[in-house]
Amino acid sequence: MPPPVRPTETAAERPPDRDKGAELARRASAASPGPSLVDFAKAKSAAELDRQSIGQFDDGQGFAQRKRQIEADWLTAQELYQKGALADAWTHYQRVTGACEALRSDDQQRRQAVRAQADWNQVRAKVPDILFDQVPTAVTQFINGAAQVEQVFESGDFAGAERQWRDQATQLDHLLEQHDRAKADAESAQAKWQEAKRRQEETARALGIPVTKRLDLGGGVTMELVLIPPGEFVMGSPASEAHQFFNERPERTVRISQPFYLGRTEVTQAQWQAVMRNNPSYFKGDDLPVENVSWNDAQKFCQELSERFRSQGLAVRLPSEAEWEYACRAGTTTPFHFGNTITTDQANYKMGTTSMEVAPRGCIARRRYPWGAFRRTLGACMTCTGTCGSGVRTGTESIRPEV
Repeated sequence: MPPPVRPTETAAERPPDRDKGAELARRASAASPGPSLVDFAKAKSAAELDRQSIGQFDDGQGFAQRKRQIEADWLTAQELYQKGALADAWTHYQRVTGACEALRSDDQQRRQAVRAQADWNQVRAKVPDILFDQVPTAVTQFINGAAQVEQVFESGDFAGAERQWRDQATQLDHLLEQHDRAKADAESAQAKWQEAKRRQEETARALGIPVTKRLDLGGGVTMELVLIPPGEFVMGSPASEAHQFFNERPERTVRISQPFYLGRTEVTQAQWQAVMRNNPSYFKGDDLPVENVSWNDAQKFCQELSERFRSQGLAVRLPSEAEWEYACRAGTTTPFHFGNTITTDQANYKMGTTSMEVAPRGCIARRRYPWGAFRRTLGACMTCTGTCGSGVRTGTESIRPEV
């Protein structure tokens, strides 16, 4: 069956404006070089279709103003067409088409950015109401940063907004995974801490001695000691642990056969001053750890302290490296007694600087170990028998303080 044929319009049936515009267009085409009538018709048709298609786009992010400009260009093109300025009209039709294509591309990019924002919101919804205290600061920074990305989006930089939302979603998701692992580590450590505390109290009851002991150094300065029960632990680090030193391997099982007292904190400058009558520390502060002391200086400190409290049956010496690590771990097996990672929420330190701030009684760690000691996990090296360093921890012989 042949296709239907559209009846030809008569001159009387054609709108006068349309007829006039077409006639003027033919004359302009014949009088001067420029787009052919076919090219002109294609440009006009494409511009009209594009102009109609952009009505579906939302008006936000400056789209409304761009739509108005496209409409103004269309009307200008129509006026030029009616006047017979074919070349100028063709230019404006092309401008309409180009602007519509740019708007269409931006709308597609905007939709992708909106999807990226939705992905970000899904990750954001996974953030628990109460964060485990290792990562709240970092999570808060990500959440606050999302507001800045919204400003980028509103400015019309959709590609930049999409990239930032996706990057932040990926990083926040990774951070929440770390959060969950850290929380699980802490819960596991908590169970081990409770067992360590139970053994400490059980040892004190069996021996009839206090869990904590206070030494009066004179001048209002005291030194607190905590009881460390006997036990067994794996000393050193596994090969899989990151940032370990070569001398931390191989792992070996060590048994601490006798209980001992250990200083609750590193020896402070006030304590050192009270015993040795000098303060060699560079970072001054009564409650800061003493530093700039040698292993021999630490031995002299222990001897002086032993002489003072010989009548109480206390023999003060440096703890062995095994005793120090045993007390530090307190039954745990992770790199830190509270898990696998460390933040400034848990320890008083500044990476890459020489700055030191005051923590309780000269200690770097912000939390006590389950046996009641604030332990050093970062900062000046501990001085022990078998090791060397500039910080000092003391212990009392068999039933020991820390420098």
